Amino acid sequence: MRNSYMTGPANLFFILLLCLPLQGLFAQTFRGLVLDAASDNPVPFAVIYLDELQSTAVTDVKGVFTFRELPPEALHIHISYVGYKTLDAIIDIRQRTSDTFRLEAAHTRLKELVISVPHGKLEYENVVAIERQRLDRLKNAAPLTLAAAVSAMPGVALYSTGPGIGKPVIRGLSGNRIVTYAQNIRVENQQWGNEHGLGVGEIGIESVEVIKGPASLLYGADALGGVMYFVDERYAPQGQYEARAGIGLHSNDLSGSSDFAFKVNRKNVKFNLFASAAAHGDYRVPDASRIYNTRFSGENLKAALGYNKGIWISNLRYSYLLNHFGISEGDSIYRGASDYGMTLPFQRVAQQMLSWENTLYTGDSKWKMILGLSENRRKEFEDDAERPALDMQLQTGTYDLKWYSAPLAEKLTFIAGSQGMWQVNGNHGPELLVPDARTLDFGLFLMANIKVRKLTMQAGLRFDQRSIMTEEQLAGSLLFPALKRSFQGPNFSFGASYRAGHFTLRSNWSTGYRAPNASELLSNGVHEGTLQYVLGNADLRSEQAAQSDLSLSFENEHIEFQVNPFFNTISNFIFLAPLDSVVAGVPLFRYEQADARLFGGEALVHIHPHAIHWLHLESSLSSVWGRRADAVPLPRIPAVRIHSSISASWTANKHNGKGEVFLSHRYYFAQRHTAPFESATPAYSLLDAGISYVLESKGRSCRIKGGVKNVFNTRYIPHLSRFKPMGISNPGRNFYLSLEISLHGKLREGEE
Repeated sequence: MRNSYMTGPANLFFILLLCLPLQGLFAQTFRGLVLDAASDNPVPFAVIYLDELQSTAVTDVKGVFTFRELPPEALHIHISYVGYKTLDAIIDIRQRTSDTFRLEAAHTRLKELVISVPHGKLEYENVVAIERQRLDRLKNAAPLTLAAAVSAMPGVALYSTGPGIGKPVIRGLSGNRIVTYAQNIRVENQQWGNEHGLGVGEIGIESVEVIKGPASLLYGADALGGVMYFVDERYAPQGQYEARAGIGLHSNDLSGSSDFAFKVNRKNVKFNLFASAAAHGDYRVPDASRIYNTRFSGENLKAALGYNKGIWISNLRYSYLLNHFGISEGDSIYRGASDYGMTLPFQRVAQQMLSWENTLYTGDSKWKMILGLSENRRKEFEDDAERPALDMQLQTGTYDLKWYSAPLAEKLTFIAGSQGMWQVNGNHGPELLVPDARTLDFGLFLMANIKVRKLTMQAGLRFDQRSIMTEEQLAGSLLFPALKRSFQGPNFSFGASYRAGHFTLRSNWSTGYRAPNASELLSNGVHEGTLQYVLGNADLRSEQAAQSDLSLSFENEHIEFQVNPFFNTISNFIFLAPLDSVVAGVPLFRYEQADARLFGGEALVHIHPHAIHWLHLESSLSSVWGRRADAVPLPRIPAVRIHSSISASWTANKHNGKGEVFLSHRYYFAQRHTAPFESATPAYSLLDAGISYVLESKGRSCRIKGGVKNVFNTRYIPHLSRFKPMGISNPGRNFYLSLEISLHGKLREGEE
């Protein structure tokens, strides 16, 4: 089956590569000049990002930048610099090999480029409202994990087991209903399991983009709740190298972390290398007690190699992430020093990902093929630290083929494509939660984009099919029956965006489809991390979602705001239902289905007062309510949250330094709309504070950051904490400190 899955897409792509005659010989050089629109003075050190090459250039003191080895096509560039509006433009080097660009002054923060949509666009230009945040801003308050960092974004919450294990929740939906992308491929890591983490390491990631609501059209089936798209760090500017190293410390769990990065860009070859390691002890609650076996550790390695020649652009990426997680059973609270060594029971989860992205230009159109291979190996050690009781191996192969049409009358473009996945889940230990299974996905889609003056419209159709096959399997006294089922579903989406002056109005209607996974169909066993005995349901049907989404935003020089309500209906919603019984000493749950509705939205405001441009005031509201058709609340719906922050920045010209100080306050309303087996959660609030300072000199910089989380040592238990039934609170006050040193420079003449 594996050969038949990979042969078709791979052969198609290599046939396309044969269309590369000698056009590589026609690689071009483009030279640009960036000026201030008001004064016509050069803008030095502006950053120019070339979307197709995923590479950057920086203007010199005369405002000049150069790109070499470019394909002779129309390419998207984005020019940004602090104090100016980001400029989005197209350069067509078949018509000209140089141009002048003028930046207009602005005082709000830079508009970010969104990568997850076709032809990267600025945030306000998209038909769908996409929330984008740079990872360095999300990490201002020093979150311990990538999932915790992402949960600070509007509309995103965290389903957690202590500080080490967490999964993002988008508008009340999580797990398999959220599709995660990293290295431009789907992350497949047994995401149905609630007792292990996100499976993506934070090193080498520049930003995260969140698409809320059904987004199956471009990202495949399962994306009922949305898409979490992690954007890799850019390569170094052409002809330059970059290196950095950093360390971080936390007081609460006495943890330490270190990371390293190296980048080099020589002519048409680019290379990135990242490595990190971290160790965390048992965390401390506000009364100074520690929660035994909440320790965790991780090691992460990532590499990227880029090459472009003529009309061909290629990027090869690899990552390896190894995590150890202690499994706390909630019956051991102690005082004293923390420990870091793994003690029974614990998990070891290893994730490997390899992706190969290729873009081929054929006139005014282009082809893009992304091939991916990944392996997730999850082991649980219960009675023996050498022999795992549970050993699950998930191997996945994916392909993603897209064709981007040339513009028709400069207003209409099409994207057509196919995506597929081959997946094998195997067991190598004595315990089974899910039997050995094979999954095969196939999808076709077509999307049209049209822009008429200030109105932009987008519409698309998609069809998906999934097959799941298992054989009869015996584990101890448990018999897992053979299963062979197929699921299919069509989807559509339509969206429109209208921009008038400072206002942008967006409206979207979309559907989504998700087939039940092997765990929901066939589970039969105790989940140690959640202390539940879970039974699957082989008769489950596919979930079908339909969501309407409205967004109104306003933006001028000193204020931005946005409101984004939504309404989502899901037929055949799959959920865990308690059976009022106990098996093996833990409560018994079974997967059931019912129609469901989710509604709510987000609102955010950013004020940048006139004449005090160093001050930023920001606040966001995130809300969601979920009920079954019989009015019973859905489980695991996050509480309504208001997140507000105030920050001030300054520049020390004498020392060439930049500083920022912030206060961040989060208020969580009481959550009383609970499912039958859940308890209510009282309201609580948290305050964080921090300061950072960057000192720059020629070719190097030093960044120091420090602060305190949970300033008032508040005792709280989030509604989405798996420790809630055991009455275990989240960490108390935590002081943090980090240091990062960076070097950069030009390659020598012969190396460039």
